[in-house]
Amino acid sequence: MIKELAVAFIEISSAVTRFKAMDPNSLQLLEVQRDFDERLACYKEIFQERRKSVVQSSLDKFIR
Repeated sequence: MIKELAVAFIEISSAVTRFKAMDPNSLQLLEVQRDFDERLACYKEIFQERRKSVVQSSLDKFIR
């Protein structure tokens, strides 16, 4: 799931970049970006928690 979330965030970022190139209205783009950030916050939180868990697990294996 971590890899899928990472890919999704990259794709969303790429889409926003494409919109930026097409839309000269920077205020409108800022509003869209803010909306994405608000709506995806729960998924970003899940991503961060799982990523920390994977890193911690890797560290634990390394220490043993």
